[in-house]
Amino acid sequence: PFRSAYADTRVEAAGVLARAMRSAEIHGPHTNRDLLVGVLEHEDYLAGNTPTSFLEDHTIAALLEPDTSRIRDHIVAATLATSAGRSDAAGVQASIPSGWRNLFSQPQLVMWTVDATEHIVTYAHRRDGLMVAIDGNPIDVCIVEAAGDAVDVEIDGVRRRYRINTVGASTWVNDERGQTLCVELPRFPAVENEAAAGSLASPLPGKVLSVDVAVGDTVEAGAVVARLEAMKMEHTISAPHGGVVVEVCVEVGTQVAANEVLARIETET
Repeated sequence: PFRSAYADTRVEAAGVLARAMRSAEIHGPHTNRDLLVGVLEHEDYLAGNTPTSFLEDHTIAALLEPDTSRIRDHIVAATLATSAGRSDAAGVQASIPSGWRNLFSQPQLVMWTVDATEHIVTYAHRRDGLMVAIDGNPIDVCIVEAAGDAVDVEIDGVRRRYRINTVGASTWVNDERGQTLCVELPRFPAVENEAAAGSLASPLPGKVLSVDVAVGDTVEAGAVVARLEAMKMEHTISAPHGGVVVEVCVEVGTQVAANEVLARIETET
């Protein structure tokens, strides 16, 4: 449906076609829509420099450079929409925002994947307004209206209306800048395969700051095995029992998922 566009100049016609592609809602199948938009907006294409080797001369990664601002906003919109959807589905007190606490203790947590990258969102409805952070970075958010299929919200001073479509764990978010698929990760994932005896797993997603043991080390219960950074906080991973380190599965700088095995300690017999 996007084969051609008409305007007075090549640049204007390319802009018309790119905007039409960006605003289209295509949910479910994977498409090359973002690549085509990248081509249409590339300076060489706009200048008419389009030899048959165009895609060989320009890397796919460069043409598909992600719009980090749009992705951030869409993650916020997906979080607010799914929260509103849970409130609407509640059997009691449906008018109260999801996650509301009279006495605030800690924010709600939602984990999303976007283009194979995990993002952690924390949010809390407080008496002085909504508190939202993505990957530990606070965001100024003011809700105008939120429902399961649409969100009208001001993010860092810019108000937009987002169209939402949620099917299972997948939430598609659309606005005039394009579309983002956000897949919600389970907060308490089922363990499909039991880890080997003595395995020490990460309690949450994060980055390995240090590995404090090596294979062959003898450790006592409580000894520091590794340190992780998550949500700009340092978390110490300690040995649950004494024994010998028989396997170290990560190194400094490794990004780990929740329940990912960091090391394995066998009890001495």
